Amino acid sequence: MLEPLVIVVPNRVHKEEIDDGKKKVTVFFGTQTGIAERFAKTPVEEAKTRYEKVVFKVIDLDDHAGDDEYEEKLKKESLAFFFLSTYGDGEPAYNAARFYKWFTGGDTKGEWLNKLQYGVFCLENRQYEHFNMVTVDMTL
Repeated sequence: MLEPLVIVVPNRVHKEEIDDGKKKVTVFFGTQTGIAERFAKTPVEEAKTRYEKVVFKVIDLDDHAGDDEYEEKLKKESLAFFFLSTYGDGEPAYNAARFYKWFTGGDTKGEWLNKLQYGVFCLENRQYEHFNMVTVDMTL
């Protein structure tokens, strides 16, 4: 006897998009050697044990979106932290370079930025001539 064919259609709503009433915090990192990533993940792991009603996400800036998607995705954030390191003479880390170029080029700081609560944590060597210039540009 033949069994009926059952087709399962997966739910297309991503877990993080479901409004479960929990506060959502997104931590982005831009790193060259992994240090900024470790700095981003450490407080999140600690916070997860303390704040059960908060959902934390840690995201590599390069994996977050493409050039034309940054604004659309950032509009969905309400509280974000950016852990950013630099290399060379204060250049953005490789995985943050695209985001940095998008953020500092043109009129990308729309209404969404006024609504976003955010913090920026900078990691850089004071010996650079342009100490923290990349992250200063992003906080203006």
